[in-house]
Amino acid sequence: MKELFVRAVGGGPLKVNTGFAEATYGGGSIEATQAITHGLGVTVKFADISPEDPGYVPGTKTYGATTFTATVQKRDGSTPANGTKAKFHWIAIG
Repeated sequence: MKELFVRAVGGGPLKVNTGFAEATYGGGSIEATQAITHGLGVTVKFADISPEDPGYVPGTKTYGATTFTATVQKRDGSTPANGTKAKFHWIAIG
């Protein structure tokens, strides 16, 4: 994970972290959820993921002071087998 510093237009400096993670599907679920510890030291203002496999798409995200939670879904809406892993890259800005 690398930490970068950027300045928003009209605002103060922001921190940016990126990384790689994977979420594991539970039985019968259409979404796999993974909590990401972003290491920014501030609450995330924006976070996104980019699935490694084009058959998956990002789902909803929730932001916290030290983590954000990302979900991954199959592009076609199907339910993957229990234990299926969805790898993705992530970015968090705070």
